Amino acid sequence: MSKRASLQELMGSHASSKQGKMSLNDLPKILGEAMPDLPKNSIGRFRLVRALQQRFGKNFRSLPGVTGLIEEFDGDIKFDETVQKMSRIKTRKK
Repeated sequence: MSKRASLQELMGSHASSKQGKMSLNDLPKILGEAMPDLPKNSIGRFRLVRALQQRFGKNFRSLPGVTGLIEEFDGDIKFDETVQKMSRIKTRKK
């Protein structure tokens, strides 16, 4: 069984975070043993959403910290996709 979510986690802050918000670096502390492998693609996003739903309950998307985590993960995915596109660009020799 997972432990109950603390009030700090529900409001979007975590004791170990410096800015007062949860980040992806805090996920192992938040999820504990239920931490899934999170590749930077749609499968990882699905696993993240499922793990957060199990941890915080049915209305987990309405919590400010949880929405920030999902947005941060989406930003990381978008950044990795942009880097992959840029690495596929080939220059022409004259």
